[in-house]
Amino acid sequence: MTSEICVMNRHALVLAADSAVAVTRWERGRKEERYFKGTNKIFQLSAVQPIGLMIFDTADLHRVPWEVVVKDFRSHLGRRKCGSVADYAAEFFDFIKNHTSYTEWLASRPILPPVAPPPVSRTLA
Repeated sequence: MTSEICVMNRHALVLAADSAVAVTRWERGRKEERYFKGTNKIFQLSAVQPIGLMIFDTADLHRVPWEVVVKDFRSHLGRRKCGSVADYAAEFFDFIKNHTSYTEWLASRPILPPVAPPPVSRTLA
């Protein structure tokens, strides 16, 4: 379970989240859960303005980690500033909707590393 909090007043806003994540998988028909610490759940959307994003539930978007999506968006923005938080949100959602290179990103990162073929054994008759 993720715990996230936003504390704000007229002058500032603070985001905080825990760093634990639970991973569920099925092994031999049984559900197994594992817990890990150190997961990033808060990301910086802009390189020039203090705009953040918190995630929960799933750590990826179509098998692409949110961290990759957010860093790609931040690179896409560059030094450009949006006028409001709502403008950043609209820009981010448009970026996701129109961005197609994630298929290429996935293709360049196989789930398992390539395995070398076994050595050919030669027997003498």
